[in-house]
Amino acid sequence: MINKYSLKVSLAIITAGIFIIVAFVGYNYQTLNSSTYVILYLLIAFIFLFGFAAGQSITMPIKKLLESADGFSKGDFKRRGDFNSNDEVGQLTKVFNKIAEAFEKKNIESEDSKKSLDIKLKTRILILEEVVNALDRKIKNRTLEFQKLVEEAENIKEQMQIKDREIFDLTNKISKKKK
Repeated sequence: MINKYSLKVSLAIITAGIFIIVAFVGYNYQTLNSSTYVILYLLIAFIFLFGFAAGQSITMPIKKLLESADGFSKGDFKRRGDFNSNDEVGQLTKVFNKIAEAFEKKNIESEDSKKSLDIKLKTRILILEEVVNALDRKIKNRTLEFQKLVEEAENIKEQMQIKDREIFDLTNKISKKKK
């Protein structure tokens, strides 16, 4: 299937080839015979086939690299370019793969750090929950102790009131006997 980039490259190659043929025909128009026309038609067909094939071979590695980069940008950090050559596209693919590997390594390190921090945070939260529970138990115990002390104080108060009445009654009896 021909994509738009391949078509653009193919049309440029075909246009250049047809331009050369038209220039050749224009330059040698008087000397052309029927066998030359057959050769020119075959040459035009070859130029079309060569143009489309060259367009595909030039743009296909770039398209594959673009697909890898697009997948990478969508979160598929395992994506790599798979075009190996010594031309510019091959070098670009190698650079993309190095960047992808470095990014994946940093992403793994980041995930490991995040997991480590999550574990540390959960541990701290558990410790704090234990401290809060211990303090809560201590507060409840102190509250119970305080309530007992309040009850004892009320009992002592009641006993003192009883004793105060007894003292008052005794004082009244003593003062009546003295009179």
